[in-house]
Amino acid sequence: MTRLIIKIIQPDAEMREKLRPKYANDAAMLIAIGQTLATEFATIAKANDCKK
Repeated sequence: MTRLIIKIIQPDAEMREKLRPKYANDAAMLIAIGQTLATEFATIAKANDCKK
């Protein structure tokens, strides 16, 4: 799922390939990405619960 979101955020495949080595081996960047996605999903879940 993370890959899909990154693809949506950065639709240029060439740019994704260029940037990937910068974050692929950086644990802090990967954790930050995970935290950002977790926040996004929590926000969506909360919004969906409010609509009931």
